[in-house]
Amino acid sequence: MTPRDQLHAEQRERVLIDRQLTGAGCRVCDQGQLDSVHHTDTAVREVRMKPGHGQVDYLLYVDRKIAGVIEAKPQGIYRLGQTTGADCSKVTDFSTCFIVDGTEVCRLVRMDDDEAGPGDSGGPWYYGEAAYGYHQGSVGSGCGFLGLSSCDVWSRASYIDEALDVSVRAN
Repeated sequence: MTPRDQLHAEQRERVLIDRQLTGAGCRVCDQGQLDSVHHTDTAVREVRMKPGHGQVDYLLYVDRKIAGVIEAKPQGIYRLGQTTGADCSKVTDFSTCFIVDGTEVCRLVRMDDDEAGPGDSGGPWYYGEAAYGYHQGSVGSGCGFLGLSSCDVWSRASYIDEALDVSVRAN
């Protein structure tokens, strides 16, 4: 990955992080917009630290105290397909809708590329020993902001019991 590709990937990651933080009730702002009196539950973007300490992508405040740091580095997740084998991609959207065979399908996870082939549907998306979902296919629309004509999408494993209308009983 070239430095330019890495920067582009980090910019996409920041868009996702902004959405997640806002969805969790956190105010997201730039360093110059920080209200030092009311900065409860705030994430400040691209904060320059003291000289010699660099910059962080997000500085998190909870109850007016620094609570943590988030770095916008995309992490890969793997797909295993019957036809194409294993491939690593980056998540670009955690809950999106697409028209698939004339029907709107929602709550799909969108990836940054289209590497799957015919016969890969139903295969797992995983990282390490954790299964995250199963491959739905590739879609040709809605990926344009990434500069792609199509991208892979998958369903989260946590929705399987809901889709089957079953519940899992644990003792």
